[in-house]
Amino acid sequence: MKLSTRISTIVIVVTSSLTLYASSCCPDSPNTQCTITNANIQLIPEDKNLSADYINNLFARGKKEIYSGKVLETIGMPCGGIGCGQMYLCGDGSLADWQIFGFAVSRWVSNTFSTYGYQKMRKPVDQGFAVAIKTGDANPTVKKLNEAGFGYENIKFNGEYPIGTLEYSEPNLPAEISMEVFSPFIPLDAKDSAFPATIFNITVKNISDKNIKVSALGWLENMVCMKSRNSYNIKGKTTFKKYKNSKIMFQTVVPVKEKKKVKIISKTFENFENNDWGKWISEGKAQGGKPTTENHLEGQTTVFGFSGKGYV
Repeated sequence: MKLSTRISTIVIVVTSSLTLYASSCCPDSPNTQCTITNANIQLIPEDKNLSADYINNLFARGKKEIYSGKVLETIGMPCGGIGCGQMYLCGDGSLADWQIFGFAVSRWVSNTFSTYGYQKMRKPVDQGFAVAIKTGDANPTVKKLNEAGFGYENIKFNGEYPIGTLEYSEPNLPAEISMEVFSPFIPLDAKDSAFPATIFNITVKNISDKNIKVSALGWLENMVCMKSRNSYNIKGKTTFKKYKNSKIMFQTVVPVKEKKKVKIISKTFENFENNDWGKWISEGKAQGGKPTTENHLEGQTTVFGFSGKGYV
């Protein structure tokens, strides 16, 4: 930006009343009267006699803050495009507090003026990533990229908004795994910063002296209409479509088809209404020579719950 006048650094110290004519700072209006009440002007020198070490420290790149262990339980870095809702990247690499379903969850702490309190991160969506590592002819080792897969002690987290970086390692694992997570956030570009996406970049480094085969896995629960499925008799549906060298997952809901009622046709093979067994074949003497028609026999409780006159 081009300025039309010279600017000096000014410190205003409150002392007494002062009236100035702005001839030096407002050349287009040299007779403009500027009144500063209870103030005195003191110029700051251009050379402040700052040491070289102090100046170099202002421009030096700082060290990344790395978190590991139990503290990861309380970490949550916001992600999600501007105006697209929000979720949090947890310290173990999972996502929590999904505020994208149209109903925000209040974090208000009762009887305080704060909206923050110690609460575990809510994880309403079953989601995550995993890595399968195969060495030689052995069965592949599958490790979830979260606390369940590695434990907090084997995870390192660095959050420098808008990018969160996680590192996963174990003593007996032949690879080191890193995952970079971010949502597009571009200064002065609101349109592309409002893209409703969170991007995961997974990198695997072989640290052994053998060849390994690696596959990245991911899962995401279908939560479309999560609050209204039972009310509208719908169910989730997930499909995949190929696009160039990738596959795109689509999640939606579809009506639940009513099961067709099966018409049952009954046909009587034989009953017990005759004085003999009819088409029935009786073996042994336990059943007697014919069906019983009395509902109470000696030494027997009353029999009920059958239709017709005879029973066995």
